[in-house]
Amino acid sequence: EKIQSDKKVYFEGSGFTSDEIQISVVLRPNLKNFNIELDYPAYTGRQDERISNIGNLEIPEGTYVSWLFNSLNTESIEVIFNEQDRVSIESEDDLFKLRKRFFRNSQYEIVLRNDYSQGKDPLVYNIQVIEDQYPTIVAGNLADTSTYRTINMAGNIGDDYGITKLLLKYHLENTID
Repeated sequence: EKIQSDKKVYFEGSGFTSDEIQISVVLRPNLKNFNIELDYPAYTGRQDERISNIGNLEIPEGTYVSWLFNSLNTESIEVIFNEQDRVSIESEDDLFKLRKRFFRNSQYEIVLRNDYSQGKDPLVYNIQVIEDQYPTIVAGNLADTSTYRTINMAGNIGDDYGITKLLLKYHLENTID
């Protein structure tokens, strides 16, 4: 029988009876749920967001990720990034908080612990970081071959998060009227 709560037991056999033995049930640490707050870099123009119980992320480079873990019977949580960077966080009434900024892809593992055991199976998730691309500018000029008094500029500009302004700065030298 699977014992779900503390019990007292004794054994009988061949006319003998043992003393009572107290069996104490020890609870495993358990993750009830978790929330993630995504604080996107301003240049992306994206609104910060909060998601629940989703560990795999696809985020822009430079995003701050804040976790809020809600657990049961848990005294500490260790978050292991890329199998080497270990961060232990302590409980505040079974709530655990962690904040980290990401610039490259990462894998993280969540390990729950209490005095009696480690969580059943570690939870493993991936963070896919979308690299910020450099703006592109392709420009050329078209000379006025009839009067030689104007130069026309043409081209294309682009950026993965949009362009808000383009400035053309120039300096005239050796002007002839």
